[in-house]
Amino acid sequence: MKARVTHFTRSAYKVMPWKNGAGSTTELFISPRGASVQSGFDWRISLARVPASGPFSSFPGYHRTIMLLQGEPMRLVHEGHGTHTLQALQPYAFHGAWITEGILSGGPVEDFNVMMREDLGQAHVDVHQVREDTPFPTRSAPLQFIWCWSGAATVEVQTMRHSLKEQESLLIEEGADITIHPESATSVFIIVSITPHSG
Repeated sequence: MKARVTHFTRSAYKVMPWKNGAGSTTELFISPRGASVQSGFDWRISLARVPASGPFSSFPGYHRTIMLLQGEPMRLVHEGHGTHTLQALQPYAFHGAWITEGILSGGPVEDFNVMMREDLGQAHVDVHQVREDTPFPTRSAPLQFIWCWSGAATVEVQTMRHSLKEQESLLIEEGADITIHPESATSVFIIVSITPHSG
């Protein structure tokens, strides 16, 4: 089966306030397209700028994965579920229904967020920090979203090649053999793999 590939440039992303209004989010992708955090969605990938310590928006029924991109470590305090300190480029998963507060240790931070409806499937976040110009395969999944945080690459999907510049992304549907060919030794790629529940 031929994979469907959609290329997104920076102009395709949407900037909007958080659900609780305490910060801003750049939405990279939401499924289904045209959905919103108010109307309900299946899964969503976004960037968030956190200007100060404060509460996280509540998302009951969703599983969240968050990862620090820039800034000093941020501590997450989950009421009744302990704490966790976010480190750069280390994904951390938790339940969206948990009452959570983010405590900054320095100035504003930027983080990467994935939310997935718990009843629909699982989302896995992989980070590839390239230190040499060698190609590498990705995790196998029915659907993948590849975001180039820094650098550039050629992404080979089956027999087709797609150029991916800094801050651009690819949505790859129907599952496919994917190989990323970095074009510099200072590239960072974040790959979200979506796997629906069977049955």
